[in-house]
Amino acid sequence: MIFELLFNAALLLVAVICFVNITLVAPEPIQGNMNAAQWPQLIFGLLAVCLVINMVRIYRNTPKEERNLKPLKAISLQHLLGSRLTWAFVTLFGAIPALNILGFFPTGIVFCCVFTFLFGERKPLRIILPAIIITLVLYVLFINLNIMLPRGTGVLRSFHLFTEGIFRFR
Repeated sequence: MIFELLFNAALLLVAVICFVNITLVAPEPIQGNMNAAQWPQLIFGLLAVCLVINMVRIYRNTPKEERNLKPLKAISLQHLLGSRLTWAFVTLFGAIPALNILGFFPTGIVFCCVFTFLFGERKPLRIILPAIIITLVLYVLFINLNIMLPRGTGVLRSFHLFTEGIFRFR
């Protein structure tokens, strides 16, 4: 129970920070219209409300004798580093800066490969092939919707510009 509440509280904190950040950065909307900045505000606002409702539900559905902090004392560094969830977050937070350096295509392939490995697949072909296919499908979809993806730097930027010319439907 305590881990679920802490996880929901962390998500709530992120949602509130994102909501406030968008509110501070976004330009003033035209009266009577919703611009592109209001949609993320709406989504993060609804997410925050849903997280609060979920936290209350978790607390109410937990028996009174289980509402304590004893599970927090059982956490060890060894247990934390052995968790797939920890490595999933490390992968995610590593992929964010890698997008700007490597670009979407290589980062997407590595990201998909690592997550497939974390889910338990050990055969190299069953890790690499779906990662390439998924990344390629997303790449083609976004390129043809005129959504700019990170292109990377140096040679990788040239590679991305080259592939955009190949995969763009005209």
